[in-house]
Amino acid sequence: MAATLNIRLASLEDDDPWVVEQKYFMILNDSLQPDSQVSPAEAAAGISKLTPMNREANGEEAEEPESWCLEFWATINEIVKQIPHDHPSQDKMVEIIKELKALPGVEVFLSKTATTRI
Repeated sequence: MAATLNIRLASLEDDDPWVVEQKYFMILNDSLQPDSQVSPAEAAAGISKLTPMNREANGEEAEEPESWCLEFWATINEIVKQIPHDHPSQDKMVEIIKELKALPGVEVFLSKTATTRI
């Protein structure tokens, strides 16, 4: 069996880390472990619940979608850099990203004249 994956984010070691980042980091960290029973689809669904659109639909205040996307993909970048090239978690990360891509798109209004689908 592969070794436990030890990943960290410096931003979560701050005095006041962003709670949303903590939540999606925990989802990713748990699902990337070699002995994890969390499926890539379950991880993607959990991450999807943390998007601004879904949090706002649940009555929460949320940041702009563009900001969330920038932060989220920066986190993914930091995590991927910490996974050894021959570790099975590389494949797990790929499967999670595929599941994120398979989620239904959402139309986001960036301004009065521009829209995009994420």
